[in-house]
Amino acid sequence: MTQKQKAVLQCLLASNTRAEAAERAGVDPKTIYRYFQDEEFITEYKRRLDELISDAVRQGQQSISPALTILRELATDEEQPGHIRVAACKAILEHAERLTELYNLSGRVLELETKWRESNEGAL
Repeated sequence: MTQKQKAVLQCLLASNTRAEAAERAGVDPKTIYRYFQDEEFITEYKRRLDELISDAVRQGQQSISPALTILRELATDEEQPGHIRVAACKAILEHAERLTELYNLSGRVLELETKWRESNEGAL
């Protein structure tokens, strides 16, 4: 990859749109379009984007426990107004439900992947 492609890639990852990235990088938007025809550029873009997403997920996961602690404290603090306590309880229940669903789904997907691999090993 050229230095110009690397600079455009960095701008793409830091921008909301391709047009904004082109402006930041000082290139014509058509240049970015052309870069997305280059397999090496696409591969590197996807790799870097995956890194950004993984970092964001990791930060979110690290924030779950402290956030739940605060919500739990608000929910059980009898000095808090009722609407605050109810809102905290509601948030805890909603997020617990979502986390449970995701946890259960990930287990089911893992089980299906294992069965799929096992059934395909016999076919090879």
